[in-house]
Amino acid sequence: MPTRAWCLDYQRERTCPNSSAERLDVASPSACVSVLICRIVGSCQRPGVSSGPKSGLYRVCIYLRVGDALNLRGRPFRMCAARRSVLSHLPFRSVCRFGSTLLLADCFVPIISNLRLVSTRALSKMTKKPLRVLFDAMYHNKQNFDDFATGEIDRHFTKKTIKDDAGKERLVFITDRTLRKYHSFLNLFIFNRLPVNEGVVFSYRKGTNAAAAVRMHAGSKHFYQADFSNFFGSITSDIVRQIIINGEDVLPIADTNQYLDRIVDLVTVDGRLPMGYSTSPVISNAALLLFDKELARYCQSKQLVYTRYSDDIIISSDEKEPLMDMSQVIADTLSDCDYYDLRLNEEKTKISSKGRKVKILGMVILPNGQVSLDAKMKNRIETLLHLYVNNQDRLSDATKIDFEDSVVQLSGLLNYANTIDQDYLDKLRRKYGVTVVDILIHQPKKTDSKKAE
Repeated sequence: MPTRAWCLDYQRERTCPNSSAERLDVASPSACVSVLICRIVGSCQRPGVSSGPKSGLYRVCIYLRVGDALNLRGRPFRMCAARRSVLSHLPFRSVCRFGSTLLLADCFVPIISNLRLVSTRALSKMTKKPLRVLFDAMYHNKQNFDDFATGEIDRHFTKKTIKDDAGKERLVFITDRTLRKYHSFLNLFIFNRLPVNEGVVFSYRKGTNAAAAVRMHAGSKHFYQADFSNFFGSITSDIVRQIIINGEDVLPIADTNQYLDRIVDLVTVDGRLPMGYSTSPVISNAALLLFDKELARYCQSKQLVYTRYSDDIIISSDEKEPLMDMSQVIADTLSDCDYYDLRLNEEKTKISSKGRKVKILGMVILPNGQVSLDAKMKNRIETLLHLYVNNQDRLSDATKIDFEDSVVQLSGLLNYANTIDQDYLDKLRRKYGVTVVDILIHQPKKTDSKKAE
């Protein structure tokens, strides 16, 4: 079904009683675009243009997603990274960005027949470019493509062993600036474009977060939770290679096969996804596409709700019985889909029910179905906020980092709370002051250059 665009300027339309509106929903092979065409008459007439039906003017609002394309006045436009300057030649008076979506509003088109939608697949075939051309266009020859394509990779990263919250040691790979640039390029032109089951996966995607994954289960009564052991390390080079091949049609690269092995080598270490690479999270979403599809199909047949956030699996139901065998169902699904290295962490697999504390992804589902922060997280936020307001000298002692980084940490916690439970944030505003909380929420992020200094 075509995507419906509800973020249109309906107030503007209500001021035009003489206008007539028609909705045109058009679906292309890989994306959907909704167009609202409204003939402009009377008070909605564009300044300086004569009114009346004979003028042939239309007001057009177009809702685009990444990969959608259109042809306006004979000039093609495709939504990609979408900077405002790219749209300067188009007659849009308003351009708004919402994550991975774009709203082009108040476009006055003299001849509506010149507005036509073209399929993304057809456009991608016309605009596919060699990898070198795309690389040089992105970095304006400031990065060496020959090093990207054939250089030694090992010199661009270091290894570091860290301990997680549970005290378990993990090997993290720290990339240098050059390899980070290479990964940014690969994410932009390859991995962010690969298909993902968006109805199930809520991790590492713009416009969604862990809270959205948990809210999908707010109306359920029983909850199954599990996670994968060594998640990134269980995704092999063969899986990465296969998802690139499977998604080749949606990539703007003309010579993907020529550089396929090199691309895989740039994002894996010893044949596995490494922790610390910016490419690993995005790849993991696409790598589990088949698993997500099959498990979602099973859950739908049993009237279960399934979501995944990175390596965390959440399945809920109104009845407890269907959840009792989920570990075996997941194991069978992994085997059927040839994910031989992926295993569930049995120690973290559990089933919980409403009536008691239901904690999921650091959040809790209250008996009334509301999603809120865990009490431990609330205590942490309020402790730091109290010290920030009353005793800033002790703030660094509580966080074990310097004051500036402590403020950044507190800002991050408040923004996290804002995405989950705004009622709780309003409570903090009443207790500590609107100005204090809002200044911290809008605290500028510390850039890499400032960290280096």
